[in-house]
Amino acid sequence: MPLIRAALCALIVVLSIGLPDRAPAQMEMMSNCTATMTDIAFGSVSLRAGVTNQSSGSLTISCAQLLSNVGICVRFGPGSGGAATQNAPRYMRRADGAAISYDMRLGADAASSRNEVFVRLGSLLGTRTTLPVQAWITSTGASTGTGDYASTFSSQADIRLDYPVGSCAEIGRTVKTIPQFSVRASVRSLCEVAGATLDFGRIDPGATGPIDAAAQLGVRCTADTPYAIRLGPGLGIGASGPADRRLTGPLGQLRYGLYQDAGRSRPWGDQPGSDVRATGTAATSAVTVYGRIFAGQALHAGQYEDSVLVTIEY
Repeated sequence: MPLIRAALCALIVVLSIGLPDRAPAQMEMMSNCTATMTDIAFGSVSLRAGVTNQSSGSLTISCAQLLSNVGICVRFGPGSGGAATQNAPRYMRRADGAAISYDMRLGADAASSRNEVFVRLGSLLGTRTTLPVQAWITSTGASTGTGDYASTFSSQADIRLDYPVGSCAEIGRTVKTIPQFSVRASVRSLCEVAGATLDFGRIDPGATGPIDAAAQLGVRCTADTPYAIRLGPGLGIGASGPADRRLTGPLGQLRYGLYQDAGRSRPWGDQPGSDVRATGTAATSAVTVYGRIFAGQALHAGQYEDSVLVTIEY
């Protein structure tokens, strides 16, 4: 009978299964993101009402080993100077604890956020971006003492970087403290003065004695600021000093003087020794100027006037 032979062979099926691509989260975890912030330096500032004190810094965010887009949130806290609710406003402080307030915004204008900014780095922005940070001093007036004020941002409570996140509402798996930066300003002295009218009133042409009157200047200077108040010679022709001034009228002049005291013994002028010196308290001080028209002059009918320049040197 025929020999039946069977050839057996093995069919080896090889299935090659490729390794999966890394998940986006894994790819984001491979990224190494950092940020730096420059100091915000206002320099020497005046807190006079109407003066705008503005400065800015730059926040730079960069990522290395970036394999896909990554969302990053940078959060700013109160700083060492402290802040009110929601950091509105923040404070810079002097060594003795005195404070000035300022507003800081993480963007190009006053409508930007005070507390956080979100960016996404990747194919659109690349691996690095720089954002402006604007700041304005909001304290005004002479109530603030002179000196150097600062606030430092150095801990995670002050400034930190979170990633990866989809928005600043999330906490990133990686949280880093951003290197320290500071906000600084030097407040210089400020003085303000409000003038007054020294009115001798209606004078009896038959008067034979001296005629006295007084007026008050309003003076306000920054706390601890030494200052001198000086009264110029006036516009009357022939005036020779603080106790020899001239009121000018339609029929001539009247000699008069301005003084620091009610006894009219200390003339008030514009030279050292005849000026009035004090130190600012940040409050408005009422400073009295005493005037006297001297006796023994012809009192012709008419209105007599002089204009005296008040100068504060500080």
